[in-house]
Amino acid sequence: MTDMPYGWIEPTVFLTAEETGDVPVYYCHKSGCLMQYHYQIISDRATTCFMAFDVRDLAGALDVRADTTRDDHQAVILAAIEKFGSLETALVETGVWYEGETEW
Repeated sequence: MTDMPYGWIEPTVFLTAEETGDVPVYYCHKSGCLMQYHYQIISDRATTCFMAFDVRDLAGALDVRADTTRDDHQAVILAAIEKFGSLETALVETGVWYEGETEW
């Protein structure tokens, strides 16, 4: 049996469901590192089960600013939830999501 060329990394929570009032938001990993502006949610819409997004793209679609701090990113995500009713709906309606992954 051949070893897989990648390994599973348990998703790291960025925002809990309690913080968003919606779903948990997870960090994205790539090559063993957290991606600074990229987050994901679990969704049946995505083949990989993760809908990933760049918070800067989401901010642009909402016409709000996304600076580099955790609070800035949280504010963009919460604004999207407030405007669309859920983060999944916001990602679908704005078209900013892509197939997420959790690998190293």
